[in-house]
Amino acid sequence: MKLKLAVFDFDGTVLRGNTWHLFFAGQLREYRLRAPWLLTALAIRRTRLVSAEWLQNQALAPWRGQSRQSVEAAAEALYREQLRPRLREAALTEIARHRAQGDEVVVVSAAWDVLLAPFAAEFGLVQWAGTPVAFTGDRCAGRLMTPLLRGEAKAAWLRRTFAGEAVDWAGSHAYGDEAADLPMLGLVGSPCFVAASGAMVPAGLPAGTRRLTWA
Repeated sequence: MKLKLAVFDFDGTVLRGNTWHLFFAGQLREYRLRAPWLLTALAIRRTRLVSAEWLQNQALAPWRGQSRQSVEAAAEALYREQLRPRLREAALTEIARHRAQGDEVVVVSAAWDVLLAPFAAEFGLVQWAGTPVAFTGDRCAGRLMTPLLRGEAKAAWLRRTFAGEAVDWAGSHAYGDEAADLPMLGLVGSPCFVAASGAMVPAGLPAGTRRLTWA
């Protein structure tokens, strides 16, 4: 029997909100002396003169040199205090439904891997991916290891990860909430677009996309 996948984006889909925005806000509160620079970096990013990765690296700088255990503890605290309360019940219900019918639940997101790890552990995910935070040995490098895992990179990760599996792509589902998720949605036979009430839906949705409104 072929494997059927249920692929979920995280930010804006499973999570009501965005992990990066919550992390950035937390950095402004915790590192008040760095706040003026972080706000300046944000303004520079809005001019599109620098990449999203550059801005995120500025916010990651305080983690430079910290142990993996320390970083993971900070990520766990953020998950418990900020992310867990924002998980959408509708998304969790959908995840449970797919599991009950034997589908392989997968999460692939631009969110950092250390922030996704507590969610993956709590919900027993075997296959999941986020943008990796770089470490040198046991010490955090204070930057991202790769470009953000979004757009076509998500679809490429799925194809690469399941290349050795007999996947029923036509019988699989995928859930996303923005135009960057379209390549991922296009891989499956049952794409689902999650939009807040009244939000604009991007052009180019795959044929047959189911539109969902989750609180």
